[in-house]
Amino acid sequence: MAEKKESKKTKELKDKLTREPVRCWDAFSAAETEKAYTYAHAYKEFLNQARTERKAVRFISDMATENGFQTIPAKASKAKKVYQISRGKFLALAVIGRKPMTHGVRIITSHVDCPRLDLKPNPLFEEAGLAFFKTHYYGGIKKYHWVGRSLALCGTVFRADGVQVDVELGFAPDEPIVTIPDLLPHLSRKMMDQKASEFIPAENLNLLVGGIPYGDKDAGDRSKLAILDLLNKKYGLKEEDLIGAEIEVVPAEPARDAGLDAGLIAGYGQDDRICVYTSLTALVETDQPEYTSVAVFYDKEEVGSEGNTSAKSRVFEGF
Repeated sequence: MAEKKESKKTKELKDKLTREPVRCWDAFSAAETEKAYTYAHAYKEFLNQARTERKAVRFISDMATENGFQTIPAKASKAKKVYQISRGKFLALAVIGRKPMTHGVRIITSHVDCPRLDLKPNPLFEEAGLAFFKTHYYGGIKKYHWVGRSLALCGTVFRADGVQVDVELGFAPDEPIVTIPDLLPHLSRKMMDQKASEFIPAENLNLLVGGIPYGDKDAGDRSKLAILDLLNKKYGLKEEDLIGAEIEVVPAEPARDAGLDAGLIAGYGQDDRICVYTSLTALVETDQPEYTSVAVFYDKEEVGSEGNTSAKSRVFEGF
């Protein structure tokens, strides 16, 4: 079929009313391109440091403090930049505008939580001479993404003596990682015929954490005991402390450039920490706006925003 030719009038109308998308790389000047790469490098550092909700909130509060924000209640009654943290997993910050808040405010929100695996209560067990942690998925994950890859532990434990301990294992190049074992292709024919949602049951997402037995040959569950001994020496933890531990399992790989031209970023947690970082840096750079500007960083979005640090709670009203 011959292609219809547009009339001159139609072309003029299209030029006047329609919009032709332009790639940012075509629109950027050389200086803007350099600035974009500089910003992306800082963003990658944020992704590497903000692996969990608590670490993201800590990063935000540190940047806010460095840029003159004060915690509520602020020491100075007329502070123009303020922030507040709730339970270590929610943070809101504001730059007070020239107009009173009865004239309205400008609010942008994002969430600091991401899909992941959490350790179950009483997670440690031994099977076939190996030590494992039981896990449960948080948020919407594709379970097959989490097997046979390098994983790390990151979280917070309150010991029986009341001391808070931060656990972080598997990120440093010289540290061992943990992983969820997968079957080799020639041993998994039955698995390959199942649906992607079925061939790795959630209860099989057990984290392999050790295989060297404790030195006493007469001891029971020697690999489990060896892991408990390791955790006790490094963090002062006992098995009882793991019952209420808040330890997350996340990918161990750092965020890095992707593509031969380094035009993309590959990294864990970009939903929704890309919005966290961009709104954070935008507000930090805001000074004396007409309307009070607020950035809110919520938890629990990945599980329906339930909980006292989520968008369904009244924590923002308190702020």
